[in-house]
Amino acid sequence: MRTARHGGNLREVSDALKVDPNTFLDFSANINPNGVPTSLNSVVEQGIAQLNRYPDESYKTLREALARQFSVTSEMVSVGNGAVAILRDVALALKAKQAVVVEPAFSEYRRSFSIFGTEVLSYQLSESNDFCLDVSRLINWLKKNATEAQVICVGNPNNPTGKLTSPEDLSELLSYCKATQKWLVIDEAFMDFVVNDSASMIPRMKENDPLIVIRSATKFFAIPGLRLGFSITNNHDLSEKLKRVEETWSVNTFAENFGKKMYEDTAYIEKTTSWLANESAYLKTSLERVPNVQVFSSAANFYLFKANDSNLRNQLWQDGIMIRRCEDFVGLSEYYYRVAVKYHQSNVKLIQALTQRLTN
Repeated sequence: MRTARHGGNLREVSDALKVDPNTFLDFSANINPNGVPTSLNSVVEQGIAQLNRYPDESYKTLREALARQFSVTSEMVSVGNGAVAILRDVALALKAKQAVVVEPAFSEYRRSFSIFGTEVLSYQLSESNDFCLDVSRLINWLKKNATEAQVICVGNPNNPTGKLTSPEDLSELLSYCKATQKWLVIDEAFMDFVVNDSASMIPRMKENDPLIVIRSATKFFAIPGLRLGFSITNNHDLSEKLKRVEETWSVNTFAENFGKKMYEDTAYIEKTTSWLANESAYLKTSLERVPNVQVFSSAANFYLFKANDSNLRNQLWQDGIMIRRCEDFVGLSEYYYRVAVKYHQSNVKLIQALTQRLTN
């Protein structure tokens, strides 16, 4: 099993370089630079007075709040300690003999299924197709190479490529899954960054579809230290299986309180949408002007690019900048990098450093 690695490992790098981690500009973790919504500070603080009692074991109020946001019933919602915990619950509940992961992708897909003994097959996206998912090609590949697979796992938008697959194409894939008795697992951890959730499969769910959508509050609401993930499925059998395997009290009191109110802060959501529209366009255009760089379009809050220097990440450490090298993603090499979209001043510093390092 491949060792899972992630962005945001500031402590490891700063310890190795013997520098203060706070001196780095961290582009390796795809976290909203607007930070935790200030309107929710008091909501989190209220949890201090509640620490002497257990959270609601059923998380009824939290599930109802999330259900209202997505216009579903609370019975369709499961919650957990981040999207990774939900992934583990899904893998355990399905107990598939074989699963297909569309890659390059978040390493925890493969890891979560492997932990429970599932054989994981890789369907690799092609750089020649800009890492876009061609659903017709995928279905043809499944018919030839994965007839025994019981699960198909897709990120949308995908990490690290940032590619968004249309709901129409995913509906075609879902129809194939229905016809062949396969489960479709879609990770929408970055869908909050897509305006109005326009490509989400949640509104398109029908009763007992073999479909589950996983969401995360971590990236959009900037709470990696708090942890909150949830899933939505309209499949009654899978809902019951998830209830049987999910960890009791998996969401702490602070995260529970936060989750009940996070989507009510529409000003924060609008601020983030406006920031991303401006800075994402700036960063892409600027990356395209950097010598010896090939940048790939993205629907999320980060960009994948290819450079001619496999040591670029380490060189940028000297400039106080951390980026994500992507050689541990299936199908990518040490020449691929991922950078998050940050505030303008930070993005400018990144472009200046990249230009200086790659010009020669």
